[in-house]
Amino acid sequence: MERGNSGAYNIRPVASESGTDVAIDRVDDDEDDGAETALNATFVGNVTAGENATVRVTANGSAVENATVTYNGTEYTTDADGEATFAVPENATEVEVTVTFEDAEAELETELENSTDDTADDANAAYTDTTAAVAV
Repeated sequence: MERGNSGAYNIRPVASESGTDVAIDRVDDDEDDGAETALNATFVGNVTAGENATVRVTANGSAVENATVTYNGTEYTTDADGEATFAVPENATEVEVTVTFEDAEAELETELENSTDDTADDANAAYTDTTAAVAV
């Protein structure tokens, strides 16, 4: 492209017309860049036999909507807050949950403490939070 009457030219390189036989990869495409997404699952509050339990699912600090939470063979889907709630049977001694979202998976489990003291909570949870990081 000629620049005025000066006889100088502006040259605009066009990558697709580079003349090279090497394929040109676009860097702005939304392809998998190999970054890992850490899927985290935690119980919200205490987990008690005979009550509802809530699991919160996050990835990289943000709530994960539509993750699958599996407990006792039943699948639950997280809401916009990344939470899913399910009933814990009265005779439960532990709660094991598997969370999946896309290619990531996390497992969460807690053993319920049974107290013989009627004034104490029947089953307060001291849970173990297991986090999985999987490239998605």
